Amino acid sequence: MIHSIRGFNDIYGKESVIFQKLESLLREILKLWNFKEVRLPILEKTELFQRGIGDDTDIVEKEMYTFYDRNGESLTMRPEGTASVVRFLNEHKLYGSDRYLKFFYIGPMFRYERPQKGRLRQFHQAGIEIFGLPHPLAELEGISVLQYILSRIGITDTTFYINSLGCDLCRPGYKEALFSFFDNKEEHLCEDCKRRKIKNPLRLIDCKSTKCQENLEKAPKITDFLCNNCKNHFDELKNLLFLYNISFEENPKIVRGLDYYNRTVFEVHSKSLGAQSALCAGGRYDRLSKDLGGFDLPAFGWAMGIERLISLITDSSDYSEEIDFFVVIIGESAKKEGLTVIDRLRKAGYSVEYDTFFGSVKSQLRRADKLKAKKTIILGEDEIKRGVFILKDMKEGKEEVVEINKLWKGDFVKWSF
Repeated sequence: MIHSIRGFNDIYGKESVIFQKLESLLREILKLWNFKEVRLPILEKTELFQRGIGDDTDIVEKEMYTFYDRNGESLTMRPEGTASVVRFLNEHKLYGSDRYLKFFYIGPMFRYERPQKGRLRQFHQAGIEIFGLPHPLAELEGISVLQYILSRIGITDTTFYINSLGCDLCRPGYKEALFSFFDNKEEHLCEDCKRRKIKNPLRLIDCKSTKCQENLEKAPKITDFLCNNCKNHFDELKNLLFLYNISFEENPKIVRGLDYYNRTVFEVHSKSLGAQSALCAGGRYDRLSKDLGGFDLPAFGWAMGIERLISLITDSSDYSEEIDFFVVIIGESAKKEGLTVIDRLRKAGYSVEYDTFFGSVKSQLRRADKLKAKKTIILGEDEIKRGVFILKDMKEGKEEVVEINKLWKGDFVKWSF
């Protein structure tokens, strides 16, 4: 027997229903904020992520699925969505079509890491990207729609953490201070951070090693090094979040693990997720478009893990696998009428099933119950002769006789169910 690859899970049954309904809800809400969907290719040129995310990041160094195709070109299964959206924007020269643009994506991502709860090698993300808006209103747009999404799903046990990474003017001073702070503490750093200290000291703040985290309590904070423009940007963002009644906490340890971020970064955590508590994260990346050879364009975005989102749904009653109707067909002469009824109902927008083996009434009703049918239509030879059918409410157990002509009038919503 051939088994699936470790960390690449099958999605079926109730989980598949939840996926579908969550994706529908995301599309419904993001449309209210006027985000346009882009469906991104799974494969991209490797250099897109090397240049966009950064060669020194964990994703590029350790986690990418990269291979050479038959032409010898290095390709990578996308580990995240932002770089792909920026590539799409630049390639199609969309930045001149409007003053600012808003996109969203939903789909699988791929990272090679140890599979565990809330972290798979193939996982799914939903993300948004806003281009052309240098003002903190971009952050407000993104964070406000995120908060509304979580509230609609019923997830309230969350904390929004925000921070500012500054810009190219104020960040060098902070990097120098950070390098000096850790200069005589190398024996207290993990092997990765010993290397990061030289290449990119800012990555030290993002390390999850307990050994390194102990040193961070006394490390200099980046918010103490912000230039006036970055400080004003951060202060204005906080005022806008207050305006929308969005609660948050400032956390100087939030730096994100990708090199393209500047100024605002944020993460949303849920205590219910345990050790892997991050549910969503993002920030501003004003340089990425230009770094990838495109237009100089301010941008902000976030990405959310769908699997982690699903694990927080405690009330799954809204994600049941119910069907609207099960049609019980009794006798050979009722088949033609019964199959016509099924076809009409499906084309009217109802989910319908029936027993293709046409078993006994008892066995058909058992199957209707197993499939969680809301209503059952019973059609036998006697009902055909009388021009009626029996409509049974499977939850209440009540039955009523309905004229079969009502099916052909399309007047379904006026029925007693």
